[in-house]
Amino acid sequence: MVSCEYRDFPEPIQIPSSIPIFGRDLLDPGQDCKNDAYKWLLHHSRRYTLAKGMIVNSFKDLEPGPIKALQEKEPPVYPAEEAVVVYHGEHYRNKRWTFPAHNFTFSIVWSPFLAKATIFEDDNGMPSDIIQLHLDELDTVWTQQYRHFDYIFIAGGNGF
Repeated sequence: MVSCEYRDFPEPIQIPSSIPIFGRDLLDPGQDCKNDAYKWLLHHSRRYTLAKGMIVNSFKDLEPGPIKALQEKEPPVYPAEEAVVVYHGEHYRNKRWTFPAHNFTFSIVWSPFLAKATIFEDDNGMPSDIIQLHLDELDTVWTQQYRHFDYIFIAGGNGF
């Protein structure tokens, strides 16, 4: 238990599976226990054990210490494995990765209108103002693939 603000604590704080750090080196909201962001972080940290499981956006080879510490507690923690790039299309608009240990494939399919469209570009690959949009016909870029997907996430903008 710390009896003062973390920024004023004279000794380094031991965070499990990490190097000790001084409170003054925490982000500003983490230094002030009266701050709403600090209270929010503490509230959600206490709720951690309510989850059925967690997937962390990392893999064991990159962060073995924190992942080991997380796996010693409940709920179970599943670090991602390093993805294998299977495919990337022109300008990296369409991408596919596989995670062999989990028999899982993740794809991003770029279809800006979901309908058939012809986008005209200049010599530098920049889109012009001319777009032919065919609202009566779906874009085959995604319609030929979606039956192979278990889950579909459709985003307007930069979803991923």
